[in-house]
Amino acid sequence: MSLLDCFLMILSEWKPFFIKQPSYRRAVLLAIASLSVLGRACISRLISFLGFDQKDWSAHYKLFSRSCWNELDLFQPIIKNALPLIDDSFIAVAFDDTKLKKTGKKIKTAFYQKDPLSPPFHINLLYGLRFLQGSLLVPMYHKNDQPPRSLPITFKEVPAVKKPGKKATEEEWLQYKKDQKKFNLSHYFRISAQETRKSLDVIGAKNKIMLAVVDGSFCNSTCMRTPIEVYVL
Repeated sequence: MSLLDCFLMILSEWKPFFIKQPSYRRAVLLAIASLSVLGRACISRLISFLGFDQKDWSAHYKLFSRSCWNELDLFQPIIKNALPLIDDSFIAVAFDDTKLKKTGKKIKTAFYQKDPLSPPFHINLLYGLRFLQGSLLVPMYHKNDQPPRSLPITFKEVPAVKKPGKKATEEEWLQYKKDQKKFNLSHYFRISAQETRKSLDVIGAKNKIMLAVVDGSFCNSTCMRTPIEVYVL
């Protein structure tokens, strides 16, 4: 089976997650175009690549703003096809944040943040969106002399709390400081870890232990001491 056949097989399993079939077909076309287009894979470029640039674009944009589908469901075919490759009693999932550079100044959740590629002697800033990604670590070394392969199974935006303006009241600043402690990266990690555990249980890995592999920034009381709700089938 070729790489293209495998990709199309995964996309074919998206069908139950869309209420309307036109939305499913449109999602498949955009997914294929996102791998084929040259340069930035923004929606307008995908539409042009598919040859729909002289037609109404609204349906493609509504797929992301109005269609009823859950992005976590789209990763379930990857989990289902990867589980037979894991013979261990545990499943390792690596979590880390990643940044997507943006230029538009009207994107509500975009903000200035530290550029991870900046040198240690000069910290640079990057304007863009922040996401938390979780990747399933498949132990390929059990069957051949290869390192583990990481397969993305969750990708969620984790915006920062918006800072009040210069004319903000004292109450707004107090609320801002409270939200900073509550809605931070560690808070979103707990939610993502809980959703990933639920996805694994639904697919058939309820009896396997999930190991969350993270870096030192997640080793805090929010991630380690706060209990995570267990999903019961």
